[in-house]
Amino acid sequence: MRLQSLVCASGFAALACAFGCSGHENPTGPTVSLSQAEVVTLAGEVGSLMPSPNLGTPGSTNASAACPGGGSISATGSYSATSTTATLDVTYAFNSCKSTHYTVSSPLRVRGSATSTGTQLSMQASFKGTVAVSTSDGRSGNCGVDFTVSTTVGQSTANPVYTISGTACGVNVSGTR
Repeated sequence: MRLQSLVCASGFAALACAFGCSGHENPTGPTVSLSQAEVVTLAGEVGSLMPSPNLGTPGSTNASAACPGGGSISATGSYSATSTTATLDVTYAFNSCKSTHYTVSSPLRVRGSATSTGTQLSMQASFKGTVAVSTSDGRSGNCGVDFTVSTTVGQSTANPVYTISGTACGVNVSGTR
């Protein structure tokens, strides 16, 4: 149960907040032009709205949340765990979900895994696909997403460091956060 708690608290929610992708496995390039600052804002706004999947008991998982400007998000998928490993495969369905600056209306698939050695936890998630986005200033289209997020934390790690590698909406999002 300790690994499940660590994964939930330290990992998959934070990984999902980095950005997202749809269930489509072949990302396309951007058809809506967003600046790097807009991609960061989109990631923060949409990521903060995503409900945490219920990871209490391994098996199927589901959760839902209302979006502040209207619409909703639901999360369905699977979660498995042993005393040393965990995997997550969740599809987030955005139903005209409105944040402060963006509306998202497409599915988003998050896949991740975690391994614990007892003294450290390593996690990785791959994000690939296409996200449909409408901006508050009237722009709309798709953003191709193709990146990986990973981290390793120890028992005394207060603020985990996440390594991100890839692109979102045509913007390089690689770096350490």
